[in-house]
Amino acid sequence: MYSPRVGDMLRTAGAESGDTVEVETPSGKVRGVLMPHHEFSSPEVVVVKLDSGYNVGIELPPGSRISVLAKRTEAAPRAGKPPFERPGKRIALLHTGGTIASRVDYRTGGVVASFTPEEMLELIPEVEQVPGLGRLETKLVANIFSDNMRIGHLNLIGHAVYDAVTRGAEGVVVTHGTDTMHYSSAALSFMLENLKVPVLLVGSQRSSDRPSSDAATNLLGALRFLCDPETPKRFHGVGICMHHDESDRLLQVLPGTRTRKMHSSRRDAFKPVNDSPVALIPWPEGPIRWFARPHPPDDGEFRLAPIKENVLVGLMKWRVGTTPDEVRFYTEKGYDGLVIEGTGLGHVSIGVTDELSQENGRIRDELRKLVESGCVVAITTQTLHGRVDVSVYSNGRDLMRLGVVGDGLDMTPETAYMKLVWLLSDNTAEDAKRLFPQNLRGEVSARSDAGDARKLETPGEKGG
Repeated sequence: MYSPRVGDMLRTAGAESGDTVEVETPSGKVRGVLMPHHEFSSPEVVVVKLDSGYNVGIELPPGSRISVLAKRTEAAPRAGKPPFERPGKRIALLHTGGTIASRVDYRTGGVVASFTPEEMLELIPEVEQVPGLGRLETKLVANIFSDNMRIGHLNLIGHAVYDAVTRGAEGVVVTHGTDTMHYSSAALSFMLENLKVPVLLVGSQRSSDRPSSDAATNLLGALRFLCDPETPKRFHGVGICMHHDESDRLLQVLPGTRTRKMHSSRRDAFKPVNDSPVALIPWPEGPIRWFARPHPPDDGEFRLAPIKENVLVGLMKWRVGTTPDEVRFYTEKGYDGLVIEGTGLGHVSIGVTDELSQENGRIRDELRKLVESGCVVAITTQTLHGRVDVSVYSNGRDLMRLGVVGDGLDMTPETAYMKLVWLLSDNTAEDAKRLFPQNLRGEVSARSDAGDARKLETPGEKGG
């Protein structure tokens, strides 16, 4: 809560959350929308949303003044009820937590997940101005940072998306933490079969109450994409909407099974791998630039195929010094599947060439035992770009003789992992081996030079 002095200042001015105010301090004047105060904020600080969309915290030393320029007119959205309804697209906003719905805990300096969907809309009133948005329904699915997620949370999200779509949502936004968002986008891509509407996972690299937060622009960009008249013809399925570069001038929609978080903190952390974006979205306005070609929705009935939580699948990064005991672990623990991030074209150290490499022969024996135990072993490459090709070197050919699958594929390790978990949830090991190389949700491309977002010209550049 505010300190008594700041509270008296707000009451004297008649200032409430949502009002447009002018805050005058010895440092100068700031105009914007007064944001709600949270229990962990400094009692001497008010948070104001600027016209740019950024939130800024302003400390109020003695002698400061607040004046109300315009009172808030719209009613605060109520839990579970659409905040507005008019002709246009019906969109569902599913909240799962993460930095996009978090604030700074000033006691620890850390960030905690806290905002409900309704609070998020209160913090981003521009949502109501998104062209084509007719009805926005919100639901609190979970309130968890993505690094704490388990398989059960993926099923929870999958059920929430399925329910929203079957109730008539023409697009879905899932607010999600960024750390494992690419795992979730891949998992949902496989779980939601014959999905005929766009579903976008949206995150933020900076919490919503920081001046540099990208939460508002990412969410508004996703809503703008979902409500664009061209979207139904161009895209259906699961994608990710985040910044294209470090500025606020361009957002991107990325394919759900072809994307990876490539930086720990930059706002443009997510990049497509062996692919291009679905679309680039100029911000705050301008025509969407499309890269996805028009295609009709998948045939068949829309259904949810959840993941079994008791399926054991490992993700192992191969390295110099990997031991036979590490491979034996998966056999002894009865793992159903294992994805190996191989080196280069998809290699592991199973070749014996001199006295120092004798251990490699024992690794080969353990891999053979693992496959014979019924575990589905798949290979990807830790280089990310490019594809697995085990026909070039003898080690790769030996892997295929052992029964390892994955030759010719260009899936990211995270997508390969989620695909194998999903396949083994409802298929025999033999069927999983047969289906794993097939392109089920755009996770495998015919060629590996399909594009790189870093090379794309953006509006304002030559050819833009």
